[in-house]
Amino acid sequence: MGTDAPTQAPDLVVTTNQNRGSIVRDPVKVKAEVTVSYFFNTGLWADPLPSEQTLSVPYAIAVNGKVLPQFANGALSVAGKDKRIDVPVLEGDTVSLYLNSDAHPNHRQHPLYTVTAGKNFIAVTIRETRGKQSTPDTPVFKETKTEPAKPGSKTTIKIDHYSAPLTGDIWMKASHRYTVAEAKALMSSDTPAEIADAVASIYAVLSKPELVVEFKSGERISMQFKDSDNPKNNITNYDLLRDGLTRVHPAGYASLLIAAKAAGVSELMMSSAWRPMYGSIAHRTGLALDVGYLAEKDKRIVLDRQELRGLGGKHGHVSAEEKRLFAEKGEAEHQVRIAKAEHEMAQKTVAYVEAKASVQHASTA
Repeated sequence: MGTDAPTQAPDLVVTTNQNRGSIVRDPVKVKAEVTVSYFFNTGLWADPLPSEQTLSVPYAIAVNGKVLPQFANGALSVAGKDKRIDVPVLEGDTVSLYLNSDAHPNHRQHPLYTVTAGKNFIAVTIRETRGKQSTPDTPVFKETKTEPAKPGSKTTIKIDHYSAPLTGDIWMKASHRYTVAEAKALMSSDTPAEIADAVASIYAVLSKPELVVEFKSGERISMQFKDSDNPKNNITNYDLLRDGLTRVHPAGYASLLIAAKAAGVSELMMSSAWRPMYGSIAHRTGLALDVGYLAEKDKRIVLDRQELRGLGGKHGHVSAEEKRLFAEKGEAEHQVRIAKAEHEMAQKTVAYVEAKASVQHASTA
């Protein structure tokens, strides 16, 4: 005996009878089509870096608990100073976002900024501010405004305005914490066993801020981890070993150790791993590691990227040619970001049109 599938409330309900030629007067209720818009304001602190204000944030959209089809194989990104996500829905629909590394199809454990559509359009303004804050991500209603449907339009619509925070706690919630099993699966199959085992131990949570890799050949690599102020100052309950190191993609550690062994490096000091509210999206998604210094026998090389910009210490490891090439690289990356933002905007437009078409189909079916 099978189990009946759950039913969903219909968009349209009418009444009929068995009397041929009769008329049943029944009010028809049709759900309103509205748009839920999210606005991201990032880097709202003194002297923000350009990459913090124009932060590229990966996201996926869920409506009524289901991720939309266009995000089945991956997330999109919203970038620039005026970051906006538009979601066309029907009255009564519930909208949520998956952000950052939690937007990856294999993760998606923590839906954020959930709102339920009514008869009015909805605008959720999300503000990123620093400091230890335990404020939940739930949008808070502020006011309803009557506004032009489009800039310069005489047609008006009612918009319910909400506000919501983006804090260090929320960044951590939206940043996937890898397990030992995931770490083993995500590393390349040709990763040396000693390195693979050592990296996997990070996700079982280390007992001290050091990882030692012992090779059968007798070689030894020590990787030391230095905590950074950014997560400590912006998350209410944070521990480097439990919360920071475990949010870095395991392939990052493995690749670095493989390169260190090939170069004969015996010691590394990691100055920053996962962090929530400083710099570009790379560290926030767990796809970046900062190396403070490398050591080989009695030789130690301090790595100070700020020296490339003329801002760091004078360690003598950066030449004028390297500074020139670094500046060229920065300009090339800037042009790539512009092109990527334009491409993603085109993708968002297509996704919006497809979603709007599906809403219209649902309302007329």
